Amino acid sequence: MSVRYDPDNMAGLCYGCHQYIDSQLEEKRLFFISLLGADKYELLYGRAYQTGKPDEQGWTLYYTQKIKELG
Repeated sequence: MSVRYDPDNMAGLCYGCHQYIDSQLEEKRLFFISLLGADKYELLYGRAYQTGKPDEQGWTLYYTQKIKELG
């Protein structure tokens, strides 16, 4: 839950690819390493095991700003 809204934990995949990658843990790890690089992946992995709920309000503000930057 701690990285649920984290942009580093997101990738645009079709339904079939999403189902596949979620069922193959080593493939998923290698996919995110190739996407992020090893250092950034290790930081994401560490954040994934932090306790507590994600800061939904903070992520809402973050994504609202990102959407404004696109327009």
